[in-house]
Amino acid sequence: MQQAYGVLLIALLAISLPICALLIAKPVRAMNLSWLRRAPEVVIHPVRIGAAKDFVYATGLIVNDDTAAMAGRPGNGGAALGLAEVLAHSVDPLATRVLVELAGSATAGVFPAQSVVMWTDAARSRRVRGVIECIADGTATVLPENGDFAEVGALVSVGIVRRRVDRALLVPNAAVLGQHVRVVENGRIQSRRVVTGIVGMTETQILSGLSSDESVIDPVRADLADGQRVRVRVGG
Repeated sequence: MQQAYGVLLIALLAISLPICALLIAKPVRAMNLSWLRRAPEVVIHPVRIGAAKDFVYATGLIVNDDTAAMAGRPGNGGAALGLAEVLAHSVDPLATRVLVELAGSATAGVFPAQSVVMWTDAARSRRVRGVIECIADGTATVLPENGDFAEVGALVSVGIVRRRVDRALLVPNAAVLGQHVRVVENGRIQSRRVVTGIVGMTETQILSGLSSDESVIDPVRADLADGQRVRVRVGG
């Protein structure tokens, strides 16, 4: 008889334990899904290794040989200073050029043969590269790779690469708040103090505080608290 009761008890346990497990697991799963729905989403970007570039920003005027004389007339800022000599000795005197007046401290560290990036307000995402041909009386003459990116006589934004550091750790500018970035560790936000270097057009150099295999929240999301749970999406 006792043996029969033992067999019956084992059978009941075998049936009831899976049922109990299902009853317990269901609300737990529901609770976890509910937390995931409530947690804010953040976008992360991996730390990138690349060239950190320090820019001097200025405004340039697009000219060619036909408009050089007009550019130097009174009221135009004397932007054609030295241009006639450049055109006379240039390999391609008919090429479009960009004249950039360098004001005050902007001339420091700017020399011929330096790289330049240019863009227009109408097409900010389209960047055209160029090189400084010469500098005369505070005016730099730039030869763009593509002279058709804007009409002759138009004003363009110019970024002159004053300093370059290769193999730098880079993060998006929007991921930096003062001397801090934010990372996600074990599903929670953590602030990380960093030392920054060159701040370029779109990226900031990180000297210490991050490693090359980490990712940062971009944008930094100052509205979220340290330790807060978040959902993560990797940015493109």
